Amino acid sequence: MNTLEDKPPGNEAPPVGQRRWAFSLEEAEAHFRVIADAAPVLIWRSGLDKLCYWFNQVWLDFTGRSMAEEIGNGWAEGVHPDDFQACLEHYVSHFDARQSFCMEYRLRRHDGEYRWILDNGVPLFDAKDQFIGFIGSCIDITDRKLAEAELRRINTDLHRFAEVTAHHLQEPARRMASYADRLTTQLKGRIDDPEVQLSLDFINQQARRQQSLLRDVERYLAADQPRGKLEKTDVGPVVSRVLKQLSDRIAATGATVHVGVLPPAWIDVPRLADLFEVALDNALQHNALQHGMAGSPLQITIDGGRQGSLARYRIRDDGPGIEAEYRERVFRVFERLSSDGTGTGIGLAILRRIAESCGGRAWIEETPGGGCRVLFELSVEKVS
Repeated sequence: MNTLEDKPPGNEAPPVGQRRWAFSLEEAEAHFRVIADAAPVLIWRSGLDKLCYWFNQVWLDFTGRSMAEEIGNGWAEGVHPDDFQACLEHYVSHFDARQSFCMEYRLRRHDGEYRWILDNGVPLFDAKDQFIGFIGSCIDITDRKLAEAELRRINTDLHRFAEVTAHHLQEPARRMASYADRLTTQLKGRIDDPEVQLSLDFINQQARRQQSLLRDVERYLAADQPRGKLEKTDVGPVVSRVLKQLSDRIAATGATVHVGVLPPAWIDVPRLADLFEVALDNALQHNALQHGMAGSPLQITIDGGRQGSLARYRIRDDGPGIEAEYRERVFRVFERLSSDGTGTGIGLAILRRIAESCGGRAWIEETPGGGCRVLFELSVEKVS
């Protein structure tokens, strides 16, 4: 009788523990497939060769194809031709990098209709942390895509309507202001009734306010669109031109403006000018003297600095300031802190919209000792 040591090689029974482990893996795989087939999502799995070797029943029901037709690269036959190349490149690049991915593409349903699919894939690793392939889950997002497209269409229509309306209202507003000026000139010194003079002054004032309001509406609507060449712009000369344009207003309020170091930013010149014009206009409107508060003439400081990939600009004044509860609210359209008729209530909304469209942001801080500081950031380099 042969001893245990004399038994020919290859006939040994696997240890009991190994038999249990093999059975457990098979059992786990069977359980996974049962659960995956019952899940309300499309599920696929791929091996080390990047080829898909299994799809759940929901996938097969969706495509109306058999497992044999889908495995390997068969599933790709259902991908819309316009999406196939991008879909394949996205999958392969993330597979090679062992990175999770999320992508959208159109997949042909069993009735021939292409439906938008959101596909989330994640790498799989075994108990020894060895990469063994990918698993993905997909959901049909066609209804969401259609709703988003409809929302974009509606927003585009509303945006266009607002642009056209503001543009066409500019001409009657201009004529109203022109005729108000003409009446004021013609009747100068000939009006004995103070009420009549007050009414004429009011018409003149409101005509110009309407012009300013329509101008700011147009600027707000176009705030996210370049009005010139996008490039790394030297900010100092632009600020100098803005100060020159506002020189009469600055002189009328007795304000003094100090300009410090201003880093360059990636933006077109017209919108850069709008940013500083809005910020300075805000400071001049809410200065201490204009609000009847005692104190010295307004002091405004403009400076900036580099913050990583962003350029930060500060427009600081020593006026009455803005209470903390209103510092976010003033960036909304048609929000004004005073009811005296000054300002359009759109300026700071324009400033924020421009900053955000250029990869930055805008906010307000209180300055030490009172006053207000408007800050905004712009990207230093080209925004992708």
